[in-house]
Amino acid sequence: MASEYVAEVKGLSDVDFDNCDVLVIPQGMVSMWGISSEDARRIRDFVAEGGICWIVHQFAQGWNPDWLPPHLSDVKLMNRYVPMPVFSDMEYVGPWIIERDHPIWHKPNYLDEGHFTFWKIWDKWWKWRTTATSVVWRQRGWKVIAKFADPAVRVEEDGALVMQAEHGRGLYFWTQMFSPRLVWEKEGFEKQTWRLFLENILTFFEDHKGGKLLSLKVEVHPWSLRAGEEVKIRVELGRKARRVKMEVNSPEGREEIQVQREEGRIYLGAYEPKAGGEHSVEITAWAEDGATATNHAFFKVTEGWTPYRFLTHTHCLHEWCPESPGLIFGACRRLGIDAVVTAMVERDNYRPEDLALV
Repeated sequence: MASEYVAEVKGLSDVDFDNCDVLVIPQGMVSMWGISSEDARRIRDFVAEGGICWIVHQFAQGWNPDWLPPHLSDVKLMNRYVPMPVFSDMEYVGPWIIERDHPIWHKPNYLDEGHFTFWKIWDKWWKWRTTATSVVWRQRGWKVIAKFADPAVRVEEDGALVMQAEHGRGLYFWTQMFSPRLVWEKEGFEKQTWRLFLENILTFFEDHKGGKLLSLKVEVHPWSLRAGEEVKIRVELGRKARRVKMEVNSPEGREEIQVQREEGRIYLGAYEPKAGGEHSVEITAWAEDGATATNHAFFKVTEGWTPYRFLTHTHCLHEWCPESPGLIFGACRRLGIDAVVTAMVERDNYRPEDLALV
């Protein structure tokens, strides 16, 4: 977004909202300094008139939501970066993506939970092995894009690490993850992830402000098949497109496949893989008004004795090992594991049916 003015400040009184497209509320600003009622009003007016307010990781201690619009201010934060009782280490906090078709995970870069696991962040006094310390808990009025759940934050309580809310013609956007400034000084996986994520977020902001958002949902069936069998790809768009492109990236290379329009905004593709291994599908759509959208999907192909890697009996969502679903899925993506079997004890507030959500 080279043409825009992005403001990130500790003091809001000097911000020129008339020449600002995106206002960034920096990490910890609300928790440590607060926002005055007058500045809160200016922010609300700015967003209502089409601006974007991007909230970066805030801390539970000192959090006050009164600066948000009334319909979005019922938001609590909870610290979930807790010591592990057995290993004397610290527990991870990471996103569990539930809105997988959202453009912040696809355009222009593909991201999933695997990009937010095994983080190590240092600053002058602390070392963290996590993407966040506090999580949003029991929020109301926001659309959750990436959830968080563990023994203290129930699945149905809408714990979140990424969420958004429309306000007037503008948008409140919240990434409850450490600021990219904490990782920018040192080259590594964390900085690489934030570089990709930042590009996606700014692209999303630009499309939102320009009215160029295009919904694109993709389904692949089956997700697991033998070489020589056919996989079907179904795409549903938010509105009619002038062109839809599908490309399959296989161990043998990249190949564009034919797309047929079924009806209305539904487009179909089919592919017969020849090689074993993981295959990815990238779909790009162009609308008549110039809007574009990108999405990705995956499927696994068995040829001969192509191995599947399983992780079994992984404790989830209880006090024995308080792993969150997002971190389990992310670790599997990073380690190349195809399937995971979770184990959970029915006690306290947890139920076996919660496993269906993992």
